[in-house]
Amino acid sequence: MGFNKIDIFGSNVSIKFQGLDAHQTRVGACFTVLVFTLVFLRLIILVNNSVNGYNPTVLYQERFVQDPKMFEITPNSLSLALGLLDMNFNYYIDETIFNIQGVHIIKQNVWNNSTNQYEQILSQKVFNLVNCTDEHIPDPQLRDFFLQSNLYMHQCIPLDLSLQIQGQFNSEVYQELNFYFKKCSGLKCKNDSDINKLLSSNNVELVFTDIFFSPQNKENPFTKFSRDLYWVTSQNLPRFVNVFMRNNYVETDVGWITQNLMTNIYPSYSYDDVQVLFRLAFIFLLIQNNI
Repeated sequence: MGFNKIDIFGSNVSIKFQGLDAHQTRVGACFTVLVFTLVFLRLIILVNNSVNGYNPTVLYQERFVQDPKMFEITPNSLSLALGLLDMNFNYYIDETIFNIQGVHIIKQNVWNNSTNQYEQILSQKVFNLVNCTDEHIPDPQLRDFFLQSNLYMHQCIPLDLSLQIQGQFNSEVYQELNFYFKKCSGLKCKNDSDINKLLSSNNVELVFTDIFFSPQNKENPFTKFSRDLYWVTSQNLPRFVNVFMRNNYVETDVGWITQNLMTNIYPSYSYDDVQVLFRLAFIFLLIQNNI
């Protein structure tokens, strides 16, 4: 009789039976236990999903951002390597043939009260690239792709150098990253005929880490992967390549009762375009943020 008392499906009786107002049975009690067990398990699953961020409801919205936020380029945030290949896809790295010069440009729009106009203040930092090592791609899983692309025949940004990309060109602060592939000139270079033969037609490769949206991880909703881009160029028909990055904003509501938004921002590859360049270098690669 004690077990039967938990039966919530028992029928009411007009007269008391054994001191009870309802007729309760073992079948009803078992069914009651089953219902409460299912409700309790469902509640545990819901709480676990909320705490760990499993099976989130994803709302996607694409919007224009007037002033893209700054992103700092480090080996942990964005690994990139630059290489040169001949038309048979053989890598070569030789400072007596060519060199890669990096230029970080910062443009600021400052209001001038005297002229009632914005004035542009430009500053730039010129730097040389270094031969890539394992330290430039600290994640072993991502590094494997770079190794398949002959990582040690590429050049990378120095590890101790801090660089950023930020904003659109007319933003209050705009930062871009430039790479110039230049023919060697001077006494320490190979003779012109050998250089011209090698640089008559070649492929420039950019290997870098990219991301895709992965909502299963609440703390870090971006999953990294490695990708590469190629452009055919020559010193007789130089190229100007724009590589555009876009910021991805993920807002996660971690509040239980009231809204509590946590925002993660990470850039990813958007697109690139190629134009003809006139003799500044045999290829000019520009990396910037466009949204």
